[in-house]
Amino acid sequence: MLDKDTGQIIGEPASDDDSINQMIAEARKMNRSMISFILKISLYQI
Repeated sequence: MLDKDTGQIIGEPASDDDSINQMIAEARKMNRSMISFILKISLYQI
């Protein structure tokens, strides 16, 4: 199995790895929406 983030070949992930990867993916989504939210606010203030 190929790790999408690192490009390394890994074995079957343990359930812990799955939940950690899920948390990382959620954090990335939150970061993206937070950044766009902040950009919108700063654009309105100009």
